[in-house]
Amino acid sequence: MLECAQNYRREGGEVEFLAVSRDGEIGPQQLREHLQKSAKPKKPLVSIMWANNETGVIQDIPQLAEIAVEYGALLHSDAVQAAGKISLNFAATPLHLMSVSAHKLYGPKGVGALLRKSDVSLQAQQLGGGHEHRMRAGTENLPAIVGFGVAAQAAKRELDTRQSHVLALRKRLEVGLAGLPQIQVFATNALRVANTCQFGVQGFHSEALLMELDKRGIAVTSGSACHAGTGRPTHVLLAMGYDEDTAHSAIRVSFGRQNSDQDVDGFLQALQDIIHNPAVAMAPGLFGG
Repeated sequence: MLECAQNYRREGGEVEFLAVSRDGEIGPQQLREHLQKSAKPKKPLVSIMWANNETGVIQDIPQLAEIAVEYGALLHSDAVQAAGKISLNFAATPLHLMSVSAHKLYGPKGVGALLRKSDVSLQAQQLGGGHEHRMRAGTENLPAIVGFGVAAQAAKRELDTRQSHVLALRKRLEVGLAGLPQIQVFATNALRVANTCQFGVQGFHSEALLMELDKRGIAVTSGSACHAGTGRPTHVLLAMGYDEDTAHSAIRVSFGRQNSDQDVDGFLQALQDIIHNPAVAMAPGLFGG
């Protein structure tokens, strides 16, 4: 979403970014104020992530969509991190557009979907044949599409079971983190998807922590996969008002249906061992921050 907005701005388009609270939430009044001052007769497009891919914070999309409709704006939501984790009903929500992806539902990688209301017109970004009602040229990857459909059906059928499982793991993790020094869990006052926990470890650089955890066979990340390897602190935490040192210390843990209590306990023990090893702490900026 950020890349598209920034590219549109580079091409001369007018773009405004909404600020978020300390817990990563967008206030309805803030959206209302921005739409009130939007230039007429232009029709604004508002794009908001339903669930953040780092903190897991869930935005109140139904309420924000009502405000967008009130001011005649189009509203798109990136629901990639929300689908399969919370109940979604595109038809019943005054959204105009919604993006989802199969791999977040245990479906095939490389296939996704853009849902749109019938009265929303789109301009094809990929030209050629008349596939997908002239919306996307190229032969469809039918096996991936079918796999996406089957995965979506399973995600809906097993939603409560899956989320109860990962929520119990997240709670176990956060109870354990509360007993460790120098730990700060982010967005604890906000509604979050059940499988995600992001926290900072004061005095440590996330890249150093990741390497030590990797040596112990533990795969976590310092932010989103899209952000990995840049050496920059996560823009998500910076937008929430945290300083660069705190943002550089961030670790994101996400759980799936295959994870267990033993995984959580092993992670907590490994993290405790690393924190008590002064050689692991590295000065901010060592990895390019």
